[in-house]
Amino acid sequence: LSRAASLKEEEQVSFSTMWTASNGMLALGTGMQTISNNLANVQTVGFKAMRTNYEDLISQCYFSGGNHNQVGKGSKVGTIQSMFTQGAFRASEQDTDMSIAGEGFFSVRHRQTGEILYSRNGSFDFNKEGYLVDQSQNVLQGWQMSIPKAGQSAVRIGSPQDIQIT
Repeated sequence: LSRAASLKEEEQVSFSTMWTASNGMLALGTGMQTISNNLANVQTVGFKAMRTNYEDLISQCYFSGGNHNQVGKGSKVGTIQSMFTQGAFRASEQDTDMSIAGEGFFSVRHRQTGEILYSRNGSFDFNKEGYLVDQSQNVLQGWQMSIPKAGQSAVRIGSPQDIQIT
């Protein structure tokens, strides 16, 4: 009976070890996919890098020599986080190309649904009606500004609207 109990315990340890290792490999694989995506898209306009954040699956606490210790029993992917840090500015031949310094997004109105979408991609051009649009023909949004008097700053008027140059 003692030998059977010992074998049962060995099987449990072996299963636990394989489960922990396989989950670690899956998490590492996801991390490698994230890095590969970053490398493949590094020159894409408006691209933002991603980072894989890992979490413990299970942790075990034990006391040894009067000290409290904690050991992880496997890992998993917690989140894949977008890194919205300032990218490098690049020169462009297109007068309507824009970039954002610091944080923020361009607001565009979906051409069919009217839904407001957000993007870091600043490649815009004029369509035949004179609207400033992205590659999907979504219209860039902006505020009308007041004409300031000498020594004053311009003030936003109303709410964002389609940008059209006639």
